[in-house]
Amino acid sequence: MSQKLAVVVGGTGEIGRGVLDIMVREGYFTICVSRPPKISIERKANVEYYFRDMTKLEQIEECFSAIANKHKKVDVLINLIGENKIGTLCEITEEIWDAVIDSNLKSIFFICRTGAELVKKDGGGSIINFTSTAGIRALPQSPHYIAAKAGVIALTKYYAQILAPEVKVNCIAPGFVLTNSHTPENYLNYNNAINHLPLKQMSSIEEVAEAVLFLINSKTITGHTLVVDGGLIL
Repeated sequence: MSQKLAVVVGGTGEIGRGVLDIMVREGYFTICVSRPPKISIERKANVEYYFRDMTKLEQIEECFSAIANKHKKVDVLINLIGENKIGTLCEITEEIWDAVIDSNLKSIFFICRTGAELVKKDGGGSIINFTSTAGIRALPQSPHYIAAKAGVIALTKYYAQILAPEVKVNCIAPGFVLTNSHTPENYLNYNNAINHLPLKQMSSIEEVAEAVLFLINSKTITGHTLVVDGGLIL
């Protein structure tokens, strides 16, 4: 049997690198898709790199066309793409709104639509989108980000229906994840964040990556949003 293939969109971020590591560890040949890096990155063994702007439909289609020509089949498609530009209601310009919606929601719609045929082939596979607890529990800031992440949950349910039974489509909603920007040294609100978590600890990158594996290995879970947040939304 040929080696299974995973595509990780947004694989150069901290959480993305954790997902790449666990997919490689599990025996997948992995494709990392991200915007062209501003600095050189460490290239991992058994990982192929495609540098594209996946908020642009023409680059999404070109990327999957290149993957299809070389690999023919995708077993797992993981979408970690998305960024936030924090701002209150009156601070959000049209440019900021478009940038956040494009990176978090528009990208997911077109990546799922374009990549679905490769995942459906030869017995099907799994698509996992990343949302956020912000898409479940509205916060005082970032209404554009809230709307985008809630939209990811809705799109996940939509694709779970239309791609069944060949493809399972789920999403993961992390809360606070212990990335470099959330360490006690780098995050001014660290103690306040911990105090709001019933379990009093942020999720590790490894735990979020393991949630990906759980959804891949499940037999009958689809259209589901798996929350990994230490109890943040309770």
